[in-house]
Amino acid sequence: MKYVDGPECLKDGSISHACTKNPDLCQVDDGDFSKEMYSGSEHAPIPVNYEMCQLVKGGTNAEFILKDGNACEYVQDELFTVGEYDNVACRAFDVDTETSCTGGGKGSGGECFWSVPVPDCSVLPPPVSDETPITEAPPTETTTVPPPETTATPVPNAEGGGGGDPHFARWGREHDSFHGECDLVMVHSDEFHNGAGFDLHARTKIQDYFSYIESMAMKVGENVLEIHNDHFLLNGVKFTSADLPMTFGGEFKYTISNAPIEAGKNPKYYQYYKVDLHEDSSVLFKFYKKFLTFTISGHSNDFKDSVGLMGEYHTGEMINRDGNVMTDFESYGFEWQVAPTDTVLFSEVRSPQLPYEMCRMPTAARPARRTLRKSAIMAQAQEACAHVTGGDYNLCLDDVAMTGDIGLASLW
Repeated sequence: MKYVDGPECLKDGSISHACTKNPDLCQVDDGDFSKEMYSGSEHAPIPVNYEMCQLVKGGTNAEFILKDGNACEYVQDELFTVGEYDNVACRAFDVDTETSCTGGGKGSGGECFWSVPVPDCSVLPPPVSDETPITEAPPTETTTVPPPETTATPVPNAEGGGGGDPHFARWGREHDSFHGECDLVMVHSDEFHNGAGFDLHARTKIQDYFSYIESMAMKVGENVLEIHNDHFLLNGVKFTSADLPMTFGGEFKYTISNAPIEAGKNPKYYQYYKVDLHEDSSVLFKFYKKFLTFTISGHSNDFKDSVGLMGEYHTGEMINRDGNVMTDFESYGFEWQVAPTDTVLFSEVRSPQLPYEMCRMPTAARPARRTLRKSAIMAQAQEACAHVTGGDYNLCLDDVAMTGDIGLASLW
């Protein structure tokens, strides 16, 4: 890589192709850059000492696309020596969200480019020269060189959710189980979107010796969305998936849309809804038959003050209504049963409801895990849950064995 002057090498935009070379500035050992580097289905290797040049601002990055189109299919994850920098990785370029200088990226591989830091010219030591330096009079004015522009690293969203028989993952944690039947406060935030407020409740239902999430309801500002497997209610009005996408809200806009179902799944048994919460956060609701699984992806701008069964936003700690830490998840589930002091979200009031009745627990004997592991369906469950890692793998196996339905594994 050479950093040289010349209008042919001017960087235009965040990422650009290597520019047209002036032979006096940038020598290319294997001919002009426009030479076709791929022949049929055979990949022609990048020539040794291949050179590209680009004029960029000191303290920023020089970013080079190898070639428009499917270059990443061949060189993704390979390491190269770029100038004085060893082991520079070629990074995938997402043509759906980023734009190359030509906009011609095609194929699943998208674009491929290297990003190489350029030294800050304002702090480089003076060049070594054999010539006698010329002493000049000190300047009469002082010029302040502004620091290079920096881009803050975005804070990743925290995630939480629940589903199965049922299991709940607090913010950034693995799943714990609570088998009660009742309405539960998943998330409550007073500060969400300048004080508009946010509430997310889950309604669970007992079946034999386990329970599952039957439906969910969400309140954003003055708008209430209630999610069912074959329809949804927005502010009390019934709609179906055929009416989507749909946008609601005032100062902040929220959109509910049909989320794509994975390839190979029978759409007869699946219905996915996604709610985009303006810009930073979202909630995904996934139905398989009558079983509902949800995942909430929340930004700290939206949920830093949140409480509920998802726990404290930054740590996932189990914090009760008085602000104290709890250690037993079953007790924690009873703590976050919807109370009379909470906002009513579901259009139909269903028992049990506080203050008269606490969450009901299954009365049928729950089979021991060792008994489940000996069931005829377990071999199929192990194959279906093979994509699940950590402690969630055992929970996936239990869900399939409990219900006898292999399809539940696909929601993990």
